[in-house]
This record gives sequence, structure tokens and C-alpha cells, in this order.
Amino acid sequence: MESEDTILNKDVCEILGISKDEIELFDEVSNNNFTRYQYVCNLKDIYKVTLNIDKYDNFYMWFQVYHVSSNYNLLIQNNLKAIIWTKDINGRYIKVNRNFEELVGMPKGEIIGKKNKELEIHNGFEHMEEYEKLILDKKEDAIEKIIFEDNKWVSIFIHPMIDEDKNVIGTYGFKIYDYVNSKTPIGIENRNKMLEIIVDNLPIPIFYKDVQGVYLYCNEAFGELLELDRKKIIGKKDYDLNLKEEKIIEYREADNKVIKHKITNVNEDFMERNSGDKYVEITKVPLWDYRKK
Repeated sequence: MESEDTILNKDVCEILGISKDEIELFDEVSNNNFTRYQYVCNLKDIYKVTLNIDKYDNFYMWFQVYHVSSNYNLLIQNNLKAIIWTKDINGRYIKVNRNFEELVGMPKGEIIGKKNKELEIHNGFEHMEEYEKLILDKKEDAIEKIIFEDNKWVSIFIHPMIDEDKNVIGTYGFKIYDYVNSKTPIGIENRNKMLEIIVDNLPIPIFYKDVQGVYLYCNEAFGELLELDRKKIIGKKDYDLNLKEEKIIEYREADNKVIKHKITNVNEDFMERNSGDKYVEITKVPLWDYRKK
């Protein structure tokens, strides 16, 4: 802004372009200290906002920009046949791809910083908010569904967007059209190819194994975690990767539990690495074929 006069004595919500309801949703992290990640409309980015109240009931706010584009670079790509978006914790759009713009018939500049109700977006997006709420309330870790919409099979994915400290700061989602027909092996193969393109760009380490423990696929982030080129991982088993014997036994036990009981298995692991040791949380889920096997 041109001068302080355009800010002083004005309502903070008006200046920032956010609602009073959103400020009331800040989480208390210590005495009179509150934080929240959200898109700040008039600053045109997502910020970690810290609010501190002193003994005189004055409050102070700090803004630390969070570069979503660098951590979720998939979400600004436009060469996928998918509709892709990210939202902050209040449901405001942060980023959308070109396919999203074409679907709603609006340019990006009119979408970013708005909510669905402000844009009057329908096209099945009313269900997205229900799914996103489950993610934000931590009732679901992720949502992946196949639905029949507009005479087409559509894959829907909603995942939490997290910061380096595992705080949920929003959601990202995508809808994939045309590639989905869950009743044919060709449809599944085409869908999986699309998913591999998407998964390759996610910053979360991801891998698939078959029932014999052979790595069918992994993304770049998983290769970086193991400090191996992923070409040296795919087609191999854990014991081919120079892992310690106790690790191999531990991983195989978790695999067998998932395969035998058809359940999700979550455990923590300490990984010794040349570039720095890490504690990680490993989630393993059943991977089904088109016959539900």
C-alpha cells in the first residue's frame, strides 16, 4: 500500500481480506500465543500466522510465508489430464491447474483466495468439502474414491497438505477423468499410469510391492529416503538393498500382516542414513487388482 494511513485505524480482517470467523479458529500453542496456516487474500499467499496477546489485550501478528509451490510442485503442472487444486485450512483455493480453470469457466485470478460458495462451483465439488472436512478433522488419513459422474468413471483423491513438523495446513486434491474404468484390466492399467505421473511429483516417499515383497514401483522421494537411485530399487526385495537383517524381518512382518489380514499397518522406524538419520512413520495398505484380489 502507498502509506501507513491506508492501514492504521482500519479493521484487521478488512486489511488482510480474511473473516473474523477465521481468526477465531486460531490454535493456541502456548499461553496467549496462537498460530494458524492459511491463505491471506490481500497478501496473495499462504502464511503461518502467529498471533500473540499481551497483558493489556493488545495483539501482535507475525507472517511467515509458506512456499506451497516448492513443496507441492505437482499442483501447478498443467500437462496432466486431471483437475488439480490445493486449499488452505479454511477451504480457500491456493493453487489450481489450467484444467480446473476450464472446468469452472474462470481464470485463476478469480479463483485463488475464494471458497466454493463464493465461486458457486458445483460439478460434484460439493462432495469435495465433505471429504476435506474428514481430512482436516483427522477422521481420515486420505480419501481415494471412484465414482460415476457425468456418464464417466472418475477417480477422486483428497490428501492432507502438511508442513515440515507434520501440521496439517490444508488439503490438496485431484479428479482424473477418462482414464478410469474400474471393471477392466486395461482401465486399471491406464489409471495406474496416470497415478504414477502424479505420485512421481509428490514430496512424500511412496512405494508399491507385490505379495512376494518385490518393489513394483517407487517415486523419487522414496529413492532419496533410501539414498538409492530408484532404478536400483524397483524389481528388488528388501534383502537386495543392503538393509540390516532386523530391518528386513521387521518390514516383511508388516507386509505379511497387511496381506494376510487386509488391513492398514502403521509403525515408526529409525533409519540410519549417510545424509542424516531420520525417524519416519510408515503406513502400509493393501493394493487391490480389478478383481478385488
